[in-house]
Amino acid sequence: MRTNSKKIFLHVAAICLLLMGSTTNSLFAQDSMKTQEERASMITEKMKERLSLNDGQLKTVQEINLKYAKMNEQTLAGPESKLSKAKKLKSSLSAKDEEFKKVLDKEQYAEYKKMADETKRQIRKQFKQMKN
Repeated sequence: MRTNSKKIFLHVAAICLLLMGSTTNSLFAQDSMKTQEERASMITEKMKERLSLNDGQLKTVQEINLKYAKMNEQTLAGPESKLSKAKKLKSSLSAKDEEFKKVLDKEQYAEYKKMADETKRQIRKQFKQMKN
């Protein structure tokens, strides 16, 4: 595989996993077996724990997570190229972030972004291990 193709593949895979809610090594292996609702609930529960969401935020965050879990699953199942899917998923992640900005306060949003960065690092580490 050419270097450019490898990069595209790794970006697509990383984005897919991020959007599906893989936040730990154990979730990484189990995530593909979960339904959209289960993935959305799993992500929401992690966010509830880390961000101390109130009841109103919790309901809205659950709705947002479910909305994007459904959208992303449709994108992943579609006939488009990997690059096209990666672009759609990246756009979806940006839109989801914008929705969270409206629901979370500044401290919660900063912590949410830390969670996302941690997940990215874990995914990169796992792909490096897979390559070796």
